[in-house]
Amino acid sequence: MRLRRALIRAYSRSFAVTYLETLPLDGATSQGWLKIRVYLCPSVVPNLPLAGYKQPMSDIPEQSLAGRLVGDEHHLLVRVYYEDTDFSGVVYYANYMKFFERGRSDYLRLIGVHHYELAQMDPPLAFAVTHIDITYKAPAKIDDIVLVRSRSTGVKGAQFFLHQRIERDGVLLCEAHFDAVCIGFDGRPRRLPRLLVNAINHTVTDKKPE
Repeated sequence: MRLRRALIRAYSRSFAVTYLETLPLDGATSQGWLKIRVYLCPSVVPNLPLAGYKQPMSDIPEQSLAGRLVGDEHHLLVRVYYEDTDFSGVVYYANYMKFFERGRSDYLRLIGVHHYELAQMDPPLAFAVTHIDITYKAPAKIDDIVLVRSRSTGVKGAQFFLHQRIERDGVLLCEAHFDAVCIGFDGRPRRLPRLLVNAINHTVTDKKPE
């Protein structure tokens, strides 16, 4: 209770208190601390409702964790942790691939394409990256919050194409063009189902030339 009152006093001038007053803070357990961290960061999770949140963590809207769609782009905020950096404190070059992967996965999630649903289709489907063209401009550093911007540029047969950027405070750090292909679990290319094509094309404004 002392922790609860101290947090409410500390954030009484912020709407974060709306969440604190209704959260079942359970001491120093991992679940309790996770709830505190998530709901004290409304700027990082911009789509949370402003009413008191009482649902279990499993009921949090996907948009709260998966970024958001802005026009024809998907935006995802990512924090740089110690594990992402090399000994000098900057992001290791290969780890930008992880940030891009999160952006692509959450972009697909928000337009209604879920990996687990692809795996349940007949035949089961998945995605594989076949080509990457990447350019590094400036380093991200430990504790930075970077913005991963993802935009689909077209669909053709079994393939779809994306342009992705990673920025910090509007400054471009890294950008890449990805070619991905839809495959069966046997590793062979499969034409994208029409529902997936329609979902992807709905956000495409600058198609890749055929």
